[in-house]
Amino acid sequence: MPDCPTARLPDCPTARPAPHVLVLRELEGMDERSTAELLGVPEGVVKSRLNRARSSFRKAWTR
Repeated sequence: MPDCPTARLPDCPTARPAPHVLVLRELEGMDERSTAELLGVPEGVVKSRLNRARSSFRKAWTR
């Protein structure tokens, strides 16, 4: 499924979900509602994971 936004995400069950949300939102251009539907989680979970991923990325970037 090359057109599927999740095709490039790791299939590892232990992969951290926050970076997936960041990729889908910022790189794929999906909104929170669409991301939530795609991942099968509530929209609030997507927003929380997005916040966590952005914070983590920011910390890593400033090191």
